[in-house]
Amino acid sequence: AALASVHINEIAWMGTAASANAEWIELVNDSAGTVNISGWALEPVGDPSHFTFPKKTHIFPKGSSIAAHSYFILERTKNKTLPNTPADLIYTGSLSNSGETLVLTNASSTTIDTVVSGEKWCAVGGNNKTKETAQRISTGKWITAPATPRAKNATNGQTSSCTKKSSPTASTTSPSQTSTSGTSTTTNSTTTATSTSASASAATTTKNATATADTTT
Repeated sequence: AALASVHINEIAWMGTAASANAEWIELVNDSAGTVNISGWALEPVGDPSHFTFPKKTHIFPKGSSIAAHSYFILERTKNKTLPNTPADLIYTGSLSNSGETLVLTNASSTTIDTVVSGEKWCAVGGNNKTKETAQRISTGKWITAPATPRAKNATNGQTSSCTKKSSPTASTTSPSQTSTSGTSTTTNSTTTATSTSASASAATTTKNATATADTTT
């Protein structure tokens, strides 16, 4: 499905190199005109109380808007989360490192955009060690790349996926082959032993026969 003109564009759920608490979210308006987002809401599904705007709501305050081909930055707790990028709106609480489902609705409560992060944000990306963010590209898919606040997202990055790589299967020797080999070796040893025993018996018989002949003579 085609992306709505206003949608969730970048998510720094992991914070920044300066602080893990320095989280931020970016919306983008891809249309040719200003969009009034007063009365819109951005709400996490499940336990919305851990992520709120001023006045403990999820509603964008009156006067909120996004200019054509521009961005709207939400920063956690204070307007210094991104030192060189002023916030458009401050939120309190946090984004869980285990993952979130974020729903953007308009003033009529119609869903405009939904982001389902998957377990530990596997479906959208972001790296908690390098602090690279989750970024949406033009196809609607997500990648992990160096942060681009209030700027165009990266076009190349690590593609997000929740598919776990399977471990390579170790090569093992078949028990039946070992068993068969062991039986073969045992059988050969038994045959050799039997042959040796038979030769010894024959030699004894010959010796006895010779001794008997000498006595008779």
